[in-house]
Amino acid sequence: SPACRFEGVGVVPATVARGSLLTCTAPPLPDNHPAPLTVQVSVSLNGVDFSNTSWALTYVDGPSVTSAEPRNGPLAGGTLVTIHH
Repeated sequence: SPACRFEGVGVVPATVARGSLLTCTAPPLPDNHPAPLTVQVSVSLNGVDFSNTSWALTYVDGPSVTSAEPRNGPLAGGTLVTIHH
């Protein structure tokens, strides 16, 4: 079955979306690998034979939210929210 290999991180299932388009979700970066970390990603149609070509994906730390305001807004939406990070 189709798969994506994230070098040093893991192999995850891939889905053939249409024709030559594959999709997969990157696995989480293990705790013992601090971000940022760049890994090579390759693909396989049978889960065994991976492509000779690959591309780089860089895992980065996401922003951490320290606060957000306002805390409430109307059901209709439209409230401008300010996020502090």
